[in-house]
Parts: sequence; structure tokens; C-alpha cells
Amino acid sequence: MYSQQVFAGAKLAASITVKDELGEAVLAVVNQEGCSAITEVEDGWATILIYKYDFVLLLYEEMRARQSSGPPSLLDVWSTGKLFGYSDYEISQYLHDHGFVDSVSM
Repeated sequence: MYSQQVFAGAKLAASITVKDELGEAVLAVVNQEGCSAITEVEDGWATILIYKYDFVLLLYEEMRARQSSGPPSLLDVWSTGKLFGYSDYEISQYLHDHGFVDSVSM
């Protein structure tokens, strides 16, 4: 489902975490759906980033670097939400619920 959403353009990227032994099977489906992926394995779990366009990997890597430098900014949260295809409403609710903005009225 995630790779279909990325391939169709519903989102630029998707991420899924599975047990490490299932990682190869997930990658096979991702490739079959016409997408690319990178995998990070930690403690027996594989986190798979699914993307279609190469620039998305660059965005993801830059976002990861920013995250390691301190707490996320308003821009970090918004751009992560957009990258992973969250709606404007869901992003605004998250920003409000986590104290980034006082109001989400439009």
C-alpha cells in the first residue's frame, strides 16, 4: 500500500518498520511497485524508507541531519509532514498539540 501511494504521487515518501527478516520481502514489493527504498536496521527491526524520486532521499537525509542537531523546529515538523503526505489539517493539529502554534484556525 505504501509503495502504491508513493508511486501514484499521493505522498513523496513513506516509511514502514518491520522485523528484520521481513525486510527483503518488503523491498521486493517496493521494487515491483516501481519505487526505491533504503533500509536502516536496528535491534532486529528494519525501517524502510520508500521513495520514487531521487531528490526525496536528499531531503530525507538533510532532515535526519537536522534532527540530530537538536529539537525540531516548526519548519522541521511541517516539512516532515509534507514529505510523508500528511494533510494540511493533520499537520496543523500536530503543530498545535505539540505547542508549536497557539491556534490552528484558518
